[in-house]
Amino acid sequence: MAHLSSEDKAFFKENGYLVVRGVIDPEDVQTAIDLIWDNLTNENVDRDDPSTWLDQKGGNVPNVGGDDFAKRLVNDTT
Repeated sequence: MAHLSSEDKAFFKENGYLVVRGVIDPEDVQTAIDLIWDNLTNENVDRDDPSTWLDQKGGNVPNVGGDDFAKRLVNDTT
């Protein structure tokens, strides 16, 4: 895995985000998106209705930490 350049790190520190293309396989991205939608804590969320995406507190947190795919995606050291 390639390391971040000094410019990448500086951009992140200044802007709070960094776009790094090609790091995750597109199929894994789709699997992750599906996993999140399938594990949102509010069962009334409709993927096709943005008005349901936030709960009354203003958030909606998926519970995916124990999923094998999520563990592999986060911990992959290849």
